[in-house]
Amino acid sequence: MTDLAPLIMPAVDDGTEAWSTWLAERTTDELQRARDIVAVLKQERPRRAADLLHRWNEVTIALDNAFAASSLFQNVHPDQAVREQVGLFAEMAKDELFTEHVASLCAEHDQLDADLAAITAGDLTRISTMITLLNNHIDREENGLFPAALAYLDDDQWEVIQRPELMEE
Repeated sequence: MTDLAPLIMPAVDDGTEAWSTWLAERTTDELQRARDIVAVLKQERPRRAADLLHRWNEVTIALDNAFAASSLFQNVHPDQAVREQVGLFAEMAKDELFTEHVASLCAEHDQLDADLAAITAGDLTRISTMITLLNNHIDREENGLFPAALAYLDDDQWEVIQRPELMEE
């Protein structure tokens, strides 16, 4: 089972290289962990169903962690253009099958930013709608775009997503 630890991220003023390194390491490590678990499963098939399910759960956790890093990056990077225009969203948007969905998720990012700014400025009437939007948005990413990315993107596209130069200004 994965041990829980605080997530340490680069500071806002650490620059694009620090953010790029953080994202690349986080996603690469988790994707490699998933590959390693699958390789072991192929070599040593568990005899008990519970053991098999436990190992597949570990694969799912590793993949979720990789996608979570990408999603978190797109939501917290200090440069809004970087958050919305690089990484998984940009790669998925290249295909017309996903273009509209990705555009709507990016629009929701903007709306969430606007709601948060309004709430911070004192407009507490927006809290309820923001929470609803945030819950729906997370659901659309985690149960829509991210699984679609797993099924759709090939190894070359994952390499493009993880290139450090994508994060340079």
